[in-house]
Formats: sequence, C-alpha cells, structure tokens
Amino acid sequence: MNYITTTQLRTKTTDLIDALMAGRSVQLIHRSQILATINPPENKLAQPFDADEYLNLTKNFKISKLSDTQRKKNYNEYLMKKYGNYLP
Repeated sequence: MNYITTTQLRTKTTDLIDALMAGRSVQLIHRSQILATINPPENKLAQPFDADEYLNLTKNFKISKLSDTQRKKNYNEYLMKKYGNYLP
C-alpha cells in the first residue's frame, strides 16, 4: 500500500499502521490530489523492558498489601460514592 485516501483513513487504519511499521511511506490523497506523505520515524526509541531496572525502581515504594476483604470494601465504597444507593 503506497497511498490512502482521506475517506479510507477510518476503515484502513490497520493497513496504514502495518505499512508504517514495515518502514514504508504512504501518500495521503484527498480529491485526487496528494496532500502529504506519511513517513515512519527514522529511529525507534522503544527500548526493551528491563526487569532488573523495574525492580530497583519499585524497591523504595512503601505500599502495604491489601487483603481480599479490604479490597472488596474499598471497591464497594467507590461504587457507592460513584453511583449511590440502588433501589430494590
């Protein structure tokens, strides 16, 4: 795919993404005129996940673990605050 029309942007988004991920550029066409060329980024800054670095970052968090009953109580309080009492 080397072109996409403005009306196809809604339906062919996955094709556009696939083309950009493959490193191909795509021309954007509107009313038979080329408006722009969509190019993939030249360098990808995505880095692989580093589990050791993540563990080092989370060591200093002081988060207490919640029991299932406390979690359920917190959730019920949240629902009551958001939606109020229900009518039977």
